[in-house]
Amino acid sequence: MTQEDKSLFRYRLIAPLLDPDLKRGEKNRLFSAIASKIHLLPNRRERRFSRETIHNWYKRYRKLGFEMYGPYLPDPNDPTKKIRTQLLAWLDDRSRVILHAQFFFEAKLPNLEHCLRKAIQKMGLPKKIYVDNGQIYSSKQLANICARF
Repeated sequence: MTQEDKSLFRYRLIAPLLDPDLKRGEKNRLFSAIASKIHLLPNRRERRFSRETIHNWYKRYRKLGFEMYGPYLPDPNDPTKKIRTQLLAWLDDRSRVILHAQFFFEAKLPNLEHCLRKAIQKMGLPKKIYVDNGQIYSSKQLANICARF
């Protein structure tokens, strides 16, 4: 199992916990619910994770973002340096299926658009897109793309 596989798996597990509308009690029940399940790993093995492990993944994500999981790759401009990559991902809000996810050297609008295009090619046009208030998600270009469909 690659580091990317682990990262995507962990993110998929904690993604429901990132909902800003969750109340504290709901979030606590959700931690327990996730910990109570047996999860299928990317390598097809089954495993249960403790509430503490899931909470640690959640805290690390909230503190550092997904970049903490991105692999370091050689800098294309200077092969002696390594750059941490950033993951851009599109998820189905209801099923939590990862529609498309890809590591990039920068979380920039062209990379987000590329990732969205791949998700649409795989799964078709979404009815709605939910995003956070990050700069790339609130761009005029993304609003134009959404308005046209």
